[in-house]
Amino acid sequence: MFKNKKRIVPVLVAVVIALFSSTIGAFAAGNPYVTIVNPIQNSKIEGNSFLVSVKIAKAERLKIEVYEAKAGKLALHEPAIFTNTGNRLTYFTRRINKVKPGYYVVAVSTLNNRNRVIYKDKLGFEVTNKAEVVTFNSKTSDPGILQNLLRTILD
Repeated sequence: MFKNKKRIVPVLVAVVIALFSSTIGAFAAGNPYVTIVNPIQNSKIEGNSFLVSVKIAKAERLKIEVYEAKAGKLALHEPAIFTNTGNRLTYFTRRINKVKPGYYVVAVSTLNNRNRVIYKDKLGFEVTNKAEVVTFNSKTSDPGILQNLLRTILD
């Protein structure tokens, strides 16, 4: 039936590895019981501080790190170790102050009983300077803009 049995075994092994490697990779991505609530992925935060909030839905031991992405792993604070001892919904929250504008990463690692990482969740966001408040000035702004806006509302 098969002319060359020596070639079949390596091909079957490769197929099995390909099938299971994609499944194993899916489990290693993020912890389904841990959610980074704040900040939001790819959001822009105005100001010099922000809040990190992590939702934990079951008993877990977590390491929470915040660092500037372009500087490598320049931490904004010491990594926090947080343990949810019960199977109840819990939140970890910390305010990070005195932040300069830049792109930052929040990384949450789920640790096993030997303090080895078993899941890693991370997201990036940008901190910008506070935006200036833009107000309408009738002396310097085009009055036609306001008139057109009123027409579209009233029509």
